[in-house]
Amino acid sequence: MKDPKQKAAPPKAAPPKKRKKRRLKPARVAVFVLILLLLIAGIVAAVVLLLRPGSPSSEEGGGNQAVFGLKSIVVEGDTRYTQEEIIAASGLSVGQSIFSVKKREAAEKILQAFPYVERVSVDSPSFSTIKITIEEAEPIAVVEAENGWFILGGNGKGLELLPDGSGRLDGYMKIRCTLADGAGVGNTLMSDEDMELLQSLFTSISDHSLQNVQEIDLQDPTDIRLLWNDQITVLLGNDLNLDHKIAMYASTLPRILEKYGEDTRGQMDLRAYSNSDPDQQQAVYTPEEALTTAPPAGTTTGTGSTTGTGSTTGTTGTSTAAPAA
Repeated sequence: MKDPKQKAAPPKAAPPKKRKKRRLKPARVAVFVLILLLLIAGIVAAVVLLLRPGSPSSEEGGGNQAVFGLKSIVVEGDTRYTQEEIIAASGLSVGQSIFSVKKREAAEKILQAFPYVERVSVDSPSFSTIKITIEEAEPIAVVEAENGWFILGGNGKGLELLPDGSGRLDGYMKIRCTLADGAGVGNTLMSDEDMELLQSLFTSISDHSLQNVQEIDLQDPTDIRLLWNDQITVLLGNDLNLDHKIAMYASTLPRILEKYGEDTRGQMDLRAYSNSDPDQQQAVYTPEEALTTAPPAGTTTGTGSTTGTGSTTGTTGTSTAAPAA
């Protein structure tokens, strides 16, 4: 007999069943491949539709439209170039996808194509519109070149080349200076130093209301010259005390014209002017007929006139009082 206290042995576990390997049916594989191909084709078609270029037209609507295609391209700003010229240069077109627009590249193309354009921005105010904003450089003078005159923009670059004898030259102040390397249309014309000097002269001429300055000669930085009304050459010397020299000339000119006549031609010498030395705060005017025998700056003769802060009269010349600059 078995002992009742003895536990019965646990039943033996059944051996694990072997899993049957599932085999993919050829039909299912074919369906899967077909679906994958359809997805790929759909993605490619969508990309093509999104990036498809439109018609090369700037008019609204029409042409071949991509998904999210441009419906209009507008140009804003005061410019001498036509809207069609600017849009053509940008490489953009109505109908192309907004997602294919490279704004920076379009702006650079416009800058390269048109020398007068100083700044350009390309924006997309909506998914169907591109706005191109143009800002042109202001012409401020013409700079002498070997084969004519470059129109100088306020940005220091050449905007256009005018031939000698062009009627348009009369509308600009003429600048004679050493041209920068590579000077030309679309490129920098002057060194930074000459451009800074020119801007200082423009400011002084404007501040002291000096009209009819026709030429500025910066070829020698120690012998800066102005030509007033094609009558009087103004010798300024170096760039020290330029503003005071311009002020002295502006205050002296009316007295010179009164003394020698409105048609007088000659030379005004301000090279020795010194704002720190009262004895040198003078301007020497020499009429054209006396230039060959003119004395050094600061002296007086029977044919010249020295204008300064004091007033003297002698047998060899006269000095007329004028306010200090």
